[in-house]
Amino acid sequence: MSHPWETYQAVYVHIPFCVHKCAYCDFASYQIYNDHIMTDYARRLVEEISAWTPALPVSPTATVYFGGGTPSYVDPKYVIGAMRQIRNYYKITDNAEITIEMNPGTVDENKIKQYEKAGFNRFSVGLQTANDDLLRDIGRIHTKADFVKTAELLKGKNFSVDIMIGLEGQTTEDIKEAIDLASSAGAKHISSYALKAEEGTPMYGRYLNGDLPSEDEVADEYDFTVKYLAE
Repeated sequence: MSHPWETYQAVYVHIPFCVHKCAYCDFASYQIYNDHIMTDYARRLVEEISAWTPALPVSPTATVYFGGGTPSYVDPKYVIGAMRQIRNYYKITDNAEITIEMNPGTVDENKIKQYEKAGFNRFSVGLQTANDDLLRDIGRIHTKADFVKTAELLKGKNFSVDIMIGLEGQTTEDIKEAIDLASSAGAKHISSYALKAEEGTPMYGRYLNGDLPSEDEVADEYDFTVKYLAE
């Protein structure tokens, strides 16, 4: 028998499909996607949720997080269905934080409305950089303009923004622009991540060639980011 202090405080759901795999990504994600594949994945996901329920007691106040891949890429019905099953098997409170990751190139007003109806109350938006040249270079499918449109759709809502540092050719002015854009767009939270070139990714070849910023350069960018965010 489990004890109250042994309950888990988070549920993570992985949606492993993307329009295009980014040059730095080593997560389990795949460009091959259609309704048949997603239907099969959703079925297996429900089986996992039901099978693990007795072994993984979840706190009613647990956070729920849909990541990927790109959850906002697939038909919303699959995300909504998975969330419905989580509620069927776990007692999740109405005010629990429920997040979905978004790529600005895959979002529209209808999707956001459906997510909210399903109980999602936090949106994690992957901006990464406000420089379109850098976005193309790292394999992102969206542009700065796409982010602005997405932020407009999320105006007044609880959304966070991810930005990256340590990109090839990136300057502190690029980082400042991304932070300024996220802040002015109304982001409630900004997360900054340093690029890590994982073995097996296209970005790893650049690392081996010495094309990426050095550790000292990334450290300087990090210090700049921390100080600028504090301001």
